Amino acid sequence: MSEHLPGWQRLALAWLPQTLRGRLLVLGSLSLILAASLVLVLMSLQQQRLLRSEWAASLSAQAELIATNTVAAVSFGDAVEAERLLSALANSRFVFEARVVLADGRNFARYADDAHEYPADDFVPALRPTPAGHVFHDRVIAAWAPILEGQRVVARVELLGSLKQIEALSARALRDSLAVLLLVLAVSVTLTWRVLHRLLVPVAELGALMRRLAADTRLSERVRPDGGTEIADLGRGFNTLIDTIQARDAELEQYRGNLERLVDARTRALERAIADAREANRSKSAFLARMSHEIRTPMNAIVGLGRLLQRSPLSRPQRDQIDKLLASSQSLLGVIDDVLDYSRIEAGKLTLERIPFDLGEVCQRALGVVALRAEEKGVELIHRVGAEVPRRVIGDPLRLGQVLINLLGNAIKFTAEGEVVLEVGLVAQEGRPPLIRFVVRDTGIGIDPEQRERLFDPFSQVDDSMTRRFGGTGLGLSICVQLVRMMEGTIALDSEPGQGAAFSVELPLAAVAGASGHGRANQPFGRALVIDDNATAAAVLVELLQRNGIEAEACVEGEAGLALLQSAATGPRAFDLIVADWQMPGMDGLQLAERMQALALPGARPAFVLAITLGTYEAVAPRLIKCGVDAVLVKPATAEGLLDALAEAAQPRAVGSARREAGVLHEVAALEAVRGARILVVDDLPLNREVAREFLSIAGLEVEEAANGREALDRLAREGIDLVLMDIQMPVLDGLETTRLIRSDARLRALPVIAMTAHAMSGSREQSLGAGMNDHLTKPIDPDALYAVLLKWVTPRSPAPGLVPALQQPTSETPLPALDGVDTVRGLANHMGRMGLYRRILEGFRLQFGDAASSLADAVERQDLEQARRFAHSLKSAAATIGASQVSMHARELEQQLQRGQWPGEAARAALQAALDTVLRGLARLQADAGAHVQPPAAPPTLQHLLATAARLDERLARHDAAAETLVGELADALRGSAYEARLADLRELVEDVEYERARALLDALRPEFERIPS
Repeated sequence: MSEHLPGWQRLALAWLPQTLRGRLLVLGSLSLILAASLVLVLMSLQQQRLLRSEWAASLSAQAELIATNTVAAVSFGDAVEAERLLSALANSRFVFEARVVLADGRNFARYADDAHEYPADDFVPALRPTPAGHVFHDRVIAAWAPILEGQRVVARVELLGSLKQIEALSARALRDSLAVLLLVLAVSVTLTWRVLHRLLVPVAELGALMRRLAADTRLSERVRPDGGTEIADLGRGFNTLIDTIQARDAELEQYRGNLERLVDARTRALERAIADAREANRSKSAFLARMSHEIRTPMNAIVGLGRLLQRSPLSRPQRDQIDKLLASSQSLLGVIDDVLDYSRIEAGKLTLERIPFDLGEVCQRALGVVALRAEEKGVELIHRVGAEVPRRVIGDPLRLGQVLINLLGNAIKFTAEGEVVLEVGLVAQEGRPPLIRFVVRDTGIGIDPEQRERLFDPFSQVDDSMTRRFGGTGLGLSICVQLVRMMEGTIALDSEPGQGAAFSVELPLAAVAGASGHGRANQPFGRALVIDDNATAAAVLVELLQRNGIEAEACVEGEAGLALLQSAATGPRAFDLIVADWQMPGMDGLQLAERMQALALPGARPAFVLAITLGTYEAVAPRLIKCGVDAVLVKPATAEGLLDALAEAAQPRAVGSARREAGVLHEVAALEAVRGARILVVDDLPLNREVAREFLSIAGLEVEEAANGREALDRLAREGIDLVLMDIQMPVLDGLETTRLIRSDARLRALPVIAMTAHAMSGSREQSLGAGMNDHLTKPIDPDALYAVLLKWVTPRSPAPGLVPALQQPTSETPLPALDGVDTVRGLANHMGRMGLYRRILEGFRLQFGDAASSLADAVERQDLEQARRFAHSLKSAAATIGASQVSMHARELEQQLQRGQWPGEAARAALQAALDTVLRGLARLQADAGAHVQPPAAPPTLQHLLATAARLDERLARHDAAAETLVGELADALRGSAYEARLADLRELVEDVEYERARALLDALRPEFERIPS
């Protein structure tokens, strides 16, 4: 604590001893010395004062006596007598001068001791006016007394005495006093030391005891206090303190023992809880991964078939519809991921991409997902993009689309009428790049200010009645908030009850360097009239037209539009383009087009573009040509959609086919370098292999197939493959282990292996790359991503002749009758619309699973849990493929019970048997009716086609390739109803039973007969 004291105190403490005894002794001695010194000084001063008083009184008395005796001498002027009287002072030891001074100041008589040095007496005249007195001055004392004649002072006697005697007496008295005080001081210090020693011995003993107790954990010693002093009280208090500490130590020891036992128990419980939680988390992750895989697998077929349909010749409205279908499919995949996303966000495992993407495409996909919902509610959906917004930016397009879809869907849900607007613009920042702001504005019910805070909480809405009225879980906005924060953006809400709401999202999406902005169309139109009863939608169309260099103005009803058209037709600035909404009060867009055709306009008829919503095309399509509509614009209007409509209005017959042809030529040119490469598709599901085969065949690639990793390794050991598309989850040998084995083979280390999986869990890409794969594709397969991977990893080669497949024309197939328990529409879609293939799969299902229930019962009776589970799994997948949903559902329930180690009861097996019997009865009728519906082919197959197919089949059989089954099906389809049908059925059965050598022998016998078929 000395560091907090002033400097002089720290210096004083530094000179003191460190022990308490030393400090007390020093301080006590100093106190005694100081007291003795003060006493000595006071005694000396007092003694000197007494001596001076005595000497002054004595000298004054002598002066008065002499003054009395010299009255006569002064009266008679006898100076001799006066001097004689003064000389009597010669016997005095301290009077060295005496004078009689007259009243006028003259010396009348004087006596002086020559042995003394006479000091200056200039101080004496100043004293003469006083009648009598004395004064000390410079080691001299002066006393005077008046000489009176009656009452009159005639002279005075002055005596001067030396103080040397007083000083000598004072010095002697001081020496005596000092000697006495030193003796007293020595005695006092000695007594003080002895007293301190006696007092501090118990303190020292107490200190020694404390040091011993510090090393003695048992605290066995005690202080032995004597008497009733404070130190004794301190000792007794110290003993009490030790007793208290001992009691508390014992209590703490008891608590520690109990706590250790409690901690051990809690630790074991916590370890069990952690283990259970980890196991539950692993189970949850595995369940989510499995369910994601199961859900994404059929989505693969939906998106794959949709993309194939997208590449076929379509009208522009049909193309818009298929685009919206694919966008909705992608949205569904995003919805599937919502729960996974929220789980990953909570765990901090969700990672964002930073890739260049087209901002307009993301917005259009989001609008396409919610367009039908808005149309069903009669809500106008509007999209407005600022001209300054960059076309391509860097960020995560999937998560941005997810945020926009959630906000748009939420706005539509709470808007009964009016409009929902998606606005995109820039927000300037001082010293930093601008932000991109997305605003979703609606005219819905609005939100109270006090209820806004709850709005972004997970699984919550404004109040419970919202869930009852509008539905929903309340999870979407919570995910939006967290995704926006992860993208380093902000989200805000501006709303008033009854006046709608506006959600704004600001994100730091950097523009792609060198990317072109929004282009301007090359079109012949100069002035346009927009007719729309929604002012916001009309304003957006006017903005889009003006950006393309077209002067535009708007009106809100058909009659006013016709009046403007007629008045402008007679002037120099006539309208050459009309953009009208279809659904308007009073006069709709088609009626407006008919009225416009009937007008007698002086110039050429303006081109007419009808703005419709996606779901209304079928209703207006039959009347478009009749009413004179040149093009349709699907709302919400976008810059790209408007450009397409303008191009179609300018060249309505050529633009669609030209655009499709340009797209096909672009793909063909891009893939020309890898055409003819051999691709191995490894997947346990034939449907996935078929979709991949179709995509690859379109690109002119030769496709090989394998159903599991073991087959893939066998095929790679025998054949030259340029790239492998590898599924992850497969029986026998999964994709990861297969890839590791491929990388262990020095001959195959450079072979590109691409993961192809429906896994949506985080880390699946890293897991694939860690196993040695080169890249990662997610199912459903995106053709653009697939082709990009092919161009990246396949070494360019010269295409082999004949590998480019010819486009097959659709064949006439006998439609299927209604089958009990089978959704034939779904089943046919699962088989890519190929009726022949679907019929073969139905027949194969009847043959393979006709006794499925009894086979499952046998496995249960044998207690073969794994066999029963595999059989239920196979039945579930096969039934789902053909469209037998009830059978698939019951088989899935049995599979789940078997996975949990539970044996299914009689009721569950009976339900499966009943559903399966229903399906089998329908399939039996289909087989019985097959002969009656068989028709000869419209034209016999060409010899070249048959021989080429047979040659390819022989090649597959020689390599034990499972793809041989597909080629057998092609031969059977081509020769259905011919004399070869029975033997081709035998050939198919041999291939299905993996009797490849016997099948090849049968094919060798058939090939000479094929050569005799007329060409």
